[in-house]
Amino acid sequence: FPAGVPRNGSGWQQAHGGHGYAGMYTTSGTLYREFIQVRLITALTAGTTYAFSMYVVLHNKSEFATDDIGAYFSVAAPSSSGAGLLNGSPSPQIFNAVGNVITDTLQWQLITGNYTAQGGEAYLTIGHFKPDAATTYEEVDFGTQSAYYYFDDVSLVPDVPLAVELTAFQATHDADAVEVDWTTASEHDNSGFELQRSDDAQHFSDITWVEGAGNSEE
Repeated sequence: FPAGVPRNGSGWQQAHGGHGYAGMYTTSGTLYREFIQVRLITALTAGTTYAFSMYVVLHNKSEFATDDIGAYFSVAAPSSSGAGLLNGSPSPQIFNAVGNVITDTLQWQLITGNYTAQGGEAYLTIGHFKPDAATTYEEVDFGTQSAYYYFDDVSLVPDVPLAVELTAFQATHDADAVEVDWTTASEHDNSGFELQRSDDAQHFSDITWVEGAGNSEE
């Protein structure tokens, strides 16, 4: 099938962010499964907790949908015996909720979670890891493409504490203006807040800068 965005093969989907995404089959049985695998820029540090997230949407010509989509971190790259499953049957550390079958072909769904590294993990593998007996499949009959998903905006970053503990945030419309108020319970090394606006929740422009409290427990 030809590649492209938003149209590719027999399907159509806008990117969640940027101009591209990846796709793969999560077909039932062991005859045909695909995995997306990348080598990380740097190996993970032992004891460090990382925040992982990715966006997933079902191909709009799929015949089935599933709940089993996960992400697996490993020191060495998992290999396949050619029978659909990965050698050693690895278990993903981040995974979609059991029973939450992703059937949406329009709105991207977020899969997220935290992972504390053992140390040295250099590879990320995304796919359908469980055997069929432990997987929920749902027939959707949108087409004949079995179960095919797109993946976009995959992120893995250290889960560091935020400098600001926000307790309230409120925006109030008044005539031709919007008044924004917020309250913090604490601030640590916080120089300030940059206020931005957007018409589409994707592209933002700066409005103003509000000085922070620096260090405060009030």
